[in-house]
Amino acid sequence: MDDALVIATAKTFRESTCTLKNFMERRKGGLEWAQDHNSRFEISKVTIMHCQPRARKPTDHPNPVLWLEGRIVKEVTSYKYIGVHVDSQLRWRIQENDMMAKATAYILMFHRLMHTSLGIQPKLMQQPYILVAVPKMTYALDVWFVPLHKEGN
Repeated sequence: MDDALVIATAKTFRESTCTLKNFMERRKGGLEWAQDHNSRFEISKVTIMHCQPRARKPTDHPNPVLWLEGRIVKEVTSYKYIGVHVDSQLRWRIQENDMMAKATAYILMFHRLMHTSLGIQPKLMQQPYILVAVPKMTYALDVWFVPLHKEGN
């Protein structure tokens, strides 16, 4: 097991932190499950991220500390989960920048392949572009991308 994710929602960060702690430490909770399934959590690698969209008024500051197995869980402002960067304000800037960098790298790579003296003909580059580059550049697009809407459409 490589990645795990637990989400708790509440009116305050204090409530959600208590919910997470309870979930992890209760009988048959996350820590016991991990032990029973030989997938023990490395607490030094566990993180907590308090998400609150920027438009809302900040609440519950400073953020409460999550203690598991006698150790403080590190708080982060962004986290990469199964290839998608999530930030605490749910603005997706890190993910957007990462995808732009990947798109640029693929376009430059295909450009180099087509413009050498022994390069691939442009019409033959369409298939690798569609099969490789497009899926890489649009991975999880429906999660993080918000399309622009025009009035009247």
